[in-house]
Amino acid sequence: MTVPDAATVAAVSRRLRARADGLLAEAWFMPEAQVGFVELGVGPAATMFGGRIGPLGAIPGVAAAALLVPIRPESVAAAVDEAWAATDPETLLAARERACTGYVREILGTGPEGIDRAATLARRAADAGPVAGHPLAAAHRARGWTGDPLVDVWRACERIRERRHESHRNAWTAAGLDSCELCVLTDRWRGPLISSVSGSWSGAEQGAAADRLRVRGLVDGDGITEAGRDLREGIEAATDAQEAEVVAALGDDADELLVRLAPWSTAVVEWAGRQFAGG
Repeated sequence: MTVPDAATVAAVSRRLRARADGLLAEAWFMPEAQVGFVELGVGPAATMFGGRIGPLGAIPGVAAAALLVPIRPESVAAAVDEAWAATDPETLLAARERACTGYVREILGTGPEGIDRAATLARRAADAGPVAGHPLAAAHRARGWTGDPLVDVWRACERIRERRHESHRNAWTAAGLDSCELCVLTDRWRGPLISSVSGSWSGAEQGAAADRLRVRGLVDGDGITEAGRDLREGIEAATDAQEAEVVAALGDDADELLVRLAPWSTAVVEWAGRQFAGG
């Protein structure tokens, strides 16, 4: 297996994560996908965090919070503990997958054109890469495949997303940042694109984090310094490097998978946008 150059790894890995997010994130939060959880007594936050951490079992909320960074740990811990007080991981995972893939199937149809080939490629990517330092991705991998192409594409997207999330966590913790510092630095680096994550931290907590970053020469006033920009860009490069084997596993088929996922991801995002807008 030939490992591609760093620029190719970065481009493919980041685009693959974006495609996966389009299919996953909107479905996680849409009311139609939440209906099935009402009878379980599990709210939206507990569904999302419990569903992400569920493959590891009913671990305590504080342990889940250590993995699902950079979200404020108290928020994660409370949601995960709520989930396991109401149900068990297998029940929650099954209900979540059934609801979310049902929502996606409603938008894309039972068998969108090219789904079999997309599933083959997505499985290959999701099965690639070492699991060391990626416990959540390893747990998702241990769930295996269903044989249903659309559901397997969904599972593959979850694995791909969680793997890059853990690669990112490994990179920024190695850079000496804590969760709140990462949020503040990222907001200044590229604008408040992770505002939902940053918003889980109070203004006082973000202010204290900014003070710590200022001492290190990473931020200045309301902006980011050259050193801060270099550090933040280095975190992305270190994240990309951990995804090299995933990209290598796709080889010349990487563009094909990205092209096949693109219209489906876009369709789900646009559908969700119309629903939120009342259209």
